[in-house]
Amino acid sequence: MSDAGGVNIYHLLAWFVSCGLLSYVVTAAVVRIEKSKGYLAPDAHKPGNPLVPKSGGPALMVVCGVAALVALYLNLTAVAVYMFAVLLTGFLGLVDDVRGIGAIAKVMVFVAPALVPVLAHAYVPRPYLPVLNGTLRLTILYPLLFAIGYSVATNALNMADTHNGVAPIASIIVLASLLVGMVLVPRVEPLPGAFVFLMASLGGLIGYLPFNRYPAKVFNGNCGSFLMGGLLASAMALCREEFLFILLLIPLVLNGFSILSSIKGLKNKERIKVRPVVLGDDWRIRPSRNPEAPVTLVQLLILKEPLTEKEIVVAYTLLLLISNAIALIAYYALSMI
Repeated sequence: MSDAGGVNIYHLLAWFVSCGLLSYVVTAAVVRIEKSKGYLAPDAHKPGNPLVPKSGGPALMVVCGVAALVALYLNLTAVAVYMFAVLLTGFLGLVDDVRGIGAIAKVMVFVAPALVPVLAHAYVPRPYLPVLNGTLRLTILYPLLFAIGYSVATNALNMADTHNGVAPIASIIVLASLLVGMVLVPRVEPLPGAFVFLMASLGGLIGYLPFNRYPAKVFNGNCGSFLMGGLLASAMALCREEFLFILLLIPLVLNGFSILSSIKGLKNKERIKVRPVVLGDDWRIRPSRNPEAPVTLVQLLILKEPLTEKEIVVAYTLLLLISNAIALIAYYALSMI
């Protein structure tokens, strides 16, 4: 397997390993710094509510920044452009962590990073549609649709970030599925550097995961969860796998729309007074019986019986693996018609 930009398998492995190691080292440093500065928040789903560093997002921003600079040096322009877009996404998430951004404003604000590749013309306005076994020509509409999709992806992942490890695990599964889809159905030529972006993103997230998986040593913060959503949306455009991306993101998007419809509008998740779940004395999580509680994917996972946080994360992971496998099978089947 080689990249459209002329990068071979060994270069791709180098990107994967180096971004993974950098992510691990920088995240460890961020955890120490936030602990020393007292930038901590209680982990509400664990006995004693232990204090955990609030945001590992800045560590991922460092990884994306370094990757963007290296890509520029290697003339992988598209990779650099999209990494800078992701970096801007993380910065906006950091602003949200520190100052707060209104729920309605978030929908508009997270369109801004998509303007970076749009203004740089680093996209191909011909998405592949397997039903037609060809591409659509959306020269005028594509930039608008991409900007909307970018905002939807970032906000969907942010709303799904409710338990230890869910956001990076979901991101890794979706990115890996995009990679599999590109290999299974090589119908369109990805942008130069698409494989580099995928391997760098996967490496960075895998290096970061040990700190956020259960039991978390650091939370993602809005900075981290929005940044991961930016990685997913950027990978979609670089790989030119828009149709597959929609299929892969269905569980996260449905979770987001379910929350919005049940709370009747746009509200920051931190400002929703009624929580969708309740924690019992046995440290098992149960769905809230309050009719004003938002309806979430986690609620559906615990309808049959209460689960611990670790069991919820495992169930969430299995659900995403199964839904992504079904999406890949459907995508392949439609492409073979």
